[in-house]
Amino acid sequence: MAPDGPGLGQGLKLAGIALVSAILAATLVVLVGEALFQPSQPTARDPQIQLVSSTD
Repeated sequence: MAPDGPGLGQGLKLAGIALVSAILAATLVVLVGEALFQPSQPTARDPQIQLVSSTD
């Protein structure tokens, strides 16, 4: 049994709202997780650290 016009429209609207809400919630969780678990000081294993020798 296929849903009628208004029922289908309302269902699609709710599905769209649920999708946007899920994406925003996932983004928020990832950002908070990165903020909480990011080390405050860079470690020696951090690839952004470059060792510079001063013995020229």
